[in-house]
Amino acid sequence: MTLEAALAAHPDVERVEGALFSHLVHRPSGQQIHVGFRCFASDDAALRGAFERRDPGALRGLSPALDAAGAPAMSLVRLDIAHVEDGTLVAAQPIRYVDYRPEPTAPAMVLTGHDAFAWADTLRALDQQRAG
Repeated sequence: MTLEAALAAHPDVERVEGALFSHLVHRPSGQQIHVGFRCFASDDAALRGAFERRDPGALRGLSPALDAAGAPAMSLVRLDIAHVEDGTLVAAQPIRYVDYRPEPTAPAMVLTGHDAFAWADTLRALDQQRAG
């Protein structure tokens, strides 16, 4: 199951349909869920290990994929990230690319409330779409 599917199945999340696009909303806070990612220079075993240990410090310690100018770059190892701004919902899932297709390497983690706060700063900091 992908991160987006895990979020869509969560009881605190609803999909809001727009004229052209849809987006996910965290019902209790009313906030739109931002979906992003971080690509890493490490192998997928290192990312999966840190993720499965539920170790935010180890995730922050992994080397990000960077281009020659030092800007975030794409790689074969990625952490999909989702969060709301106030930190009351966060979600993540490690991904690796095989034959140009993304494949989850572990089940998605979806956290709300107090559990989410412990991860919110780490996931927001890792999200390379926010860094842009």
